Amino acid sequence: MHPLASFFLGWPPWLATAALAAVPLTEVRAAVPLGLEVFRLSPWAAVWWSFLGSLVPMPFVFWLFPPFLRLAERRLPPLHRFLDKHIRALEARHRSSYERWGTFTLFLFIALPIPGSGVWSASLLAILFDIKRPYAAAAIVAGVFAACLFVLGVTLGAVRIF
Repeated sequence: MHPLASFFLGWPPWLATAALAAVPLTEVRAAVPLGLEVFRLSPWAAVWWSFLGSLVPMPFVFWLFPPFLRLAERRLPPLHRFLDKHIRALEARHRSSYERWGTFTLFLFIALPIPGSGVWSASLLAILFDIKRPYAAAAIVAGVFAACLFVLGVTLGAVRIF
């Protein structure tokens, strides 16, 4: 059993799946397969709870990260320098895509579930590119749903092959 999944044993399966989806390193890439194979949820329940759990961080990032950065700038300069370096690198990597595709970039960024391309990062990009929150939220929600369906398809295909 996956070590991360073992942490959630004893939790209700729906809650374990949603919690895994809310964690930045796992998100739907791990929540859907573990929801299906470890927690024995139906495919649609695994997608549903992964989808909902993945969206939990979005409002927190939108509303709490900018004040956190300002606080770090004033009170914790080493932390601010570290965050600023990594945030600027993220912005630089995706600036040309945003200039070309606009808000649709957020959808694409999440819909292809590769490491580092989830709700946490997309919400941060929305802040960096100053995308209006309703547009950013719509793109993120649609991207999460697409990613859930993609991971479900890959998982079900892999389970049938093996």
